[in-house]
Amino acid sequence: MPITPFHLGPGVFQKALAPRATNLLLYGVASLAIDAEPIIKGVAGLFGVDLGPLHTWTHQLEWMLIIALACAIVWALLRLTSWPVAVFTAAGAATTHWLLDSLMHGGGDMPLLYNTRGYGTDIAHGIAIWGFLLGTPFLIAYYRTPIENWLRRELRLPRSNQSRSIDGK
Repeated sequence: MPITPFHLGPGVFQKALAPRATNLLLYGVASLAIDAEPIIKGVAGLFGVDLGPLHTWTHQLEWMLIIALACAIVWALLRLTSWPVAVFTAAGAATTHWLLDSLMHGGGDMPLLYNTRGYGTDIAHGIAIWGFLLGTPFLIAYYRTPIENWLRRELRLPRSNQSRSIDGK
């Protein structure tokens, strides 16, 4: 699943479960870095250059973790987030990316986790979509107050009526 929003579904769910310990932008960058090899091979294939199977070394779990750790190190060194958040986020991105791609491409380019009897693609899409569906309401609830404050400030809306007295004065 290179360059699809499906890899962000579990990231949204991870962010909902641990909002202060997950950086969603880093999650996407780590997932995209893992997909660098299939992207390069896919683009080369458009020009008639066959570089072999799309998913090889960057889609083995140990290499995914190394790539994700490299992203975490860069992210933390640039002070875009703390070290624990960077490592937790990148590790989550690598493991869920491996899970989804092994289900999606299992038996072909990647080793299969278990026999899905041909339903691996459906299972992978289900995990990704349910990650979005379950995580999004939690994120909306978590970020509701900051978003409301920003909208009030930008649109110059008054604060809620709770501060007024009963007679409206």
